[in-house]
Parts: sequence; structure tokens; C-alpha cells
Amino acid sequence: MTTIAFCPECDHRFKLGARPRIGQQRVCPNCSTRLEIVNLSPVELDVYDIYVPGARATPHKNAAGEAICPKCDHSLKLGAHPREGQQVVCPECMTPLEVISLNPLEMDIPMAVWKKGLR
Repeated sequence: MTTIAFCPECDHRFKLGARPRIGQQRVCPNCSTRLEIVNLSPVELDVYDIYVPGARATPHKNAAGEAICPKCDHSLKLGAHPREGQQVVCPECMTPLEVISLNPLEMDIPMAVWKKGLR
């Protein structure tokens, strides 16, 4: 039987598969947030604070938080509850990004990526 879960960032409902395990990681298909399974009964996900290399997102048209990728100017949907430090990957240019401001909502490339020269 397939297990259903909700993203804690954007409330998107998605399937975890038949045998989820605590510690298993998933990427929300709506907001690209990296999630970790922290409880099985009931199923509970929490944000895993690291960017997702190669993740692709299909943003939901009604997501609340919207920001612009500083590298390619693609519009990113971050869900209903974006937070400072939240890290995602731009689905257009695959650049890892971090929320640096909530008012206004702004994204930048994380300092760790700059230091590694992975721009």
C-alpha cells in the first residue's frame, strides 16, 4: 500500500511509496524542498537543510511564496511558508539557492557553494 504524506513547507500531498523508512529523504515535487521522514505512525516529514543536486520541481500555480533565481531570472514557487535559510534548486538552471530575506522574499547562491567555486 502506498503511503501518502504532506510537505511541511507547501502542504503539497504526494506519495512516499509502499515502505517508507525513518531517515529516508524525499524531494517535494511542488516546492523542491528536501524532506526527511522523521516518524512513521503517523507519517511525518521534516525539512532536511541541504540543497538537492539535480532536483527538478514542478511548481504549483497557487503556491504563496514566489522568488526570482538570481542566476537565470526564473520565477520560483517556495510554498506557503518559506523561511530564511531554506535551500532549494532552481528547476530551470539547476543552481542551488538559499532564501536570504523574507521581506522582500529574496534568493541567493549559498556561501558554501561560492566557496567551493560551484557557481
